[in-house]
Amino acid sequence: MWIKHVNRIKQLADAVSNLDPSLFKSVKKPTDCPFGKWLATYKAENEELRKLIKEAEEYHNMLHESVGRVVSIIKNELPDEEKRRKTLEEYYSSVLRNKNNLVTVLESLTSLIDEAAALKEKSSRCQERTGCSNRSCHHSVKQNRKSHKDPSRRCLEELSGYC
Repeated sequence: MWIKHVNRIKQLADAVSNLDPSLFKSVKKPTDCPFGKWLATYKAENEELRKLIKEAEEYHNMLHESVGRVVSIIKNELPDEEKRRKTLEEYYSSVLRNKNNLVTVLESLTSLIDEAAALKEKSSRCQERTGCSNRSCHHSVKQNRKSHKDPSRRCLEELSGYC
């Protein structure tokens, strides 16, 4: 999904440097592209994940908006060629800034997902070693680091130390 955006930005760079709008076909609304559809429909339970998705959605929307402005400038002849190039440079740097901000947010999302996967794996190993099958016990300790009502003290002790 995201790779298509990177390729499209390369196409846009060609269109800008050649002042040729035919090198960049169309600009979709942010919610029309697959990545935008995913962002608009994904529902996260985790608060931090929800916050990152919202931030990604904002940068994605700004990216589409700035690309639209660049394409519009390329298509519309301005009487002053120098002014046209300067305006294009300004808007194109906005495209790159929005892309870089979006990439940073996506890297944070990836880190969060990797961290969650690692915690899940550690929890599974603890369950295998301790024999505790109470999933809420493990969830409670991981999420809140609070003591819980599970009778297995060994389980609590091992999870508290992340095994």
